[in-house]
Amino acid sequence: MKNKNKKLMMQMRKLLKERGMEALEETRRTILTEEIESKKVKEALKYFITTYWHDLARPTLLSISCEAVGGNPVAAIPFAVSLSLISGALDIHDDIIDQTKVKNDLQTVYGRYGCNTALLTADALLFKGFYLLQKACMQMSKDKATDIVESVKAMFYQVGDAEALELALGKKKKFKREVIWA
Repeated sequence: MKNKNKKLMMQMRKLLKERGMEALEETRRTILTEEIESKKVKEALKYFITTYWHDLARPTLLSISCEAVGGNPVAAIPFAVSLSLISGALDIHDDIIDQTKVKNDLQTVYGRYGCNTALLTADALLFKGFYLLQKACMQMSKDKATDIVESVKAMFYQVGDAEALELALGKKKKFKREVIWA
């Protein structure tokens, strides 16, 4: 059973790299080429996007979903980039709210640079992500673009609601996180 799990994990990692790496690399290029005057925020963005953030799941799922409905996965890359930036911003915001300083043996942006720089870094990711989402939507029909923006808006509010519920729950009882499978 252990060998079977190892094999499945290797296949999953291969799939994630094959289907998500191009979008992740484009996400990194997009942020690293931004002209930002604040050296501290620029350093925090670079740290986040090159050292800390290795999310291949979202772009991979978007690629596979696009293909599943008959679309061209390459056409989904601009959307994967924008959504990766938005989700990265939400991750940093979550760390600020939860005051998480270390995850997976790495300092979070909040843990490394403090609250103010983390907030500005997340805001930069968020604004760039929404700008790129709008730009990608301009290449589609108005109806499809509206559906995409409405879906992202709904997801954004769901994440906000979940965060608020987590805050309320956190005040009642702390739960110990455990890894179910590795």
